[in-house]
Amino acid sequence: MILTFERKLIIGFSFTIVILLSIAFYSYKINHNTVQTGQMIARTNECLYRIQGVMTMLVDIDAGQRGYMLTGNQVFLEPHTQAIADISFYIEKLKALVKDNSIQIARCDTLVDLVDEKIRGSISMIEKRKSMEYQTDVDIESMLESKVVMANVRSLIHRMEQEEKGLLRMRNKKNVAEVKLFNITFFALMATDILILIILFIAIFNTTRARRTAEERIKSLNENLEKNIIELDYTNRELDAFSYSVSHDLRSPLRSIDGYTKILQEDYADRFDDEGRRVMDVIKRNAQKMGHLIDDLLAFSRLNKADLVKSNIDMNKLVHSILLDFAIEKNENVKVNLGNLATAFGDIKMIKQVWINLISNAIKYSSNKVNQIIEIGSLSSARETTYFIKDNGVGFDMQYVNKLFGVFQRLHNQSEFEGTGVGLAIVQRIIAKHKGKVSAEAKIGEGAAFYIVLPNKN
Repeated sequence: MILTFERKLIIGFSFTIVILLSIAFYSYKINHNTVQTGQMIARTNECLYRIQGVMTMLVDIDAGQRGYMLTGNQVFLEPHTQAIADISFYIEKLKALVKDNSIQIARCDTLVDLVDEKIRGSISMIEKRKSMEYQTDVDIESMLESKVVMANVRSLIHRMEQEEKGLLRMRNKKNVAEVKLFNITFFALMATDILILIILFIAIFNTTRARRTAEERIKSLNENLEKNIIELDYTNRELDAFSYSVSHDLRSPLRSIDGYTKILQEDYADRFDDEGRRVMDVIKRNAQKMGHLIDDLLAFSRLNKADLVKSNIDMNKLVHSILLDFAIEKNENVKVNLGNLATAFGDIKMIKQVWINLISNAIKYSSNKVNQIIEIGSLSSARETTYFIKDNGVGFDMQYVNKLFGVFQRLHNQSEFEGTGVGLAIVQRIIAKHKGKVSAEAKIGEGAAFYIVLPNKN
């Protein structure tokens, strides 16, 4: 399938729109992923903050316990008490933040146990200090236990921090990679879009320039056409003058030649020998032939000016009347097979002339046959009707079929068949005025067939 420029333009702009929509969709997708990654990074940072907060509170608990154990001063218990009150909240927040990480969840559970153990031990030691049950040996043992718990807590929190920092690095790297991929894809798509737009611009520019050139050429051709029309009009006027001259100036001497020849034959025939009488017959016959030729030429030239008066034509009635005029029914050697002809729509006078010329040719060119057979019929379709006439006459060589409908183009010698060589040219001109077609086919010695195609009324 050949793509027109308009279709190519539509395809190009469609690609451009598709690319822009792809950029918009991809931008939305990357932005959505970036937002999700950003949220996960923020959650990781909050996890680290909560972990460090838990560690800070445990340090406050441990420091408050130690200070009070050494001095008995209530001042050291204030951060100790506040840290115990707040640490549960931090741990719960931490557990909510790492709920999608089973390893961290398990570590949080372990952290809760260690924190509870640390708090219970710290409270127990403080209570003993308050009740003056403080003993150095017991204190040292409790302090060692507290130190072991804190060491376990630091180790666990360190592992939790490393886990979150690893996730943070991975998410930051993913975020950078997504942004980088988006930038590459975005610029690649934009470059492709711009390239398509440039190609479309060049195509539009070249097409516009070509159309402008074509319009200028059409304008020049129109100017030349107008000039040719003027010249043709002048030529037609000259042709009209020539036709007038032919119809009056040439006919008059021809009539004189024919008339004087007739006088010689009638009044002075006894003064001429046989050769003289033969010559007078030749003169009279050629004068009459010249008259017929002039009549045919005038009829042919008038076809250009004649207006079509179209109406429905009963082809059966028309052809039957023409056959009666030719008195074919009285000729036992001629057999006409007349089929049922479809109704035509055209100028009845002109179509009648077409049938007269075709039927007369069929009779003439099959006259050398003992049994002349002529077939006339039609074939109809939705848009047009084809009429045909076939004979079993001499036929003609198909290599000369293109000359058949030209003026003065004869495919047979004058001595064989009389004629002016204008009849088929008239047929072709009339059918062309009806926007139809004429064609022929034949075989030498087997006859010929002529087809006329006329458009239907609708």
